[in-house]
Amino acid sequence: MTASAEDIDFKPFFDMVVGILFILLILISAQLFFAQHVGDEASQEAERRALERERQTTAFLDAFTRRLRAQGFDARLDRPRRTVLMPLVRVMEAAPDGVPQFAEPPMSALAGVLATSLPCVAPQPSVRTDCPDVDLLNLGSLDSEVRITAVPERPPVPSERYGQLATTLFSAALLRLQPGLLALTNLAGTPVLRFSSATKVDGGQPGAAGELSFTFVFQAR
Repeated sequence: MTASAEDIDFKPFFDMVVGILFILLILISAQLFFAQHVGDEASQEAERRALERERQTTAFLDAFTRRLRAQGFDARLDRPRRTVLMPLVRVMEAAPDGVPQFAEPPMSALAGVLATSLPCVAPQPSVRTDCPDVDLLNLGSLDSEVRITAVPERPPVPSERYGQLATTLFSAALLRLQPGLLALTNLAGTPVLRFSSATKVDGGQPGAAGELSFTFVFQAR
């Protein structure tokens, strides 16, 4: 005898479906909670690393500025721009013919500070054994700029190109003393040390004058 549709009890099947759906709902909720928890942890870790990287950057720039001051340079730090500035007259003076000259004693001291500091943050080659607190820093570039604000009365080149001449001679003098600086590269394999010039004569007393700036650009890993 075949039971009619009215005689079949669907309640157990209904309870089973509800139970399965309830279990699936719990699993989905747990998965969403776990994903959110992992996402929050990743966000907190990224924020922590960013804060630590900023702290290490500040500490490195402060130490670099102190090293320059210890060598007799009147260095000052523009922290928001990550730029260290110092008077150009400390390392450069104009010869009688107006050509910029870079005295070896102060240039040797400057090159020594760069040779001591840059390997700590240049990704390649990585030499960080004597460099505490820089594990999150990767130097993308160090932009060294010769800023001319006054030129000799009779410059050997047009006034607007005097900064280019000074920069060429400055880079040659620096790399002659520390050629290894050119071997320091960033993550892309490009040399971190770069040279540029800016000439803005203010119309004051003739004579070679200006500022030397070092701007640090760091890359995130």
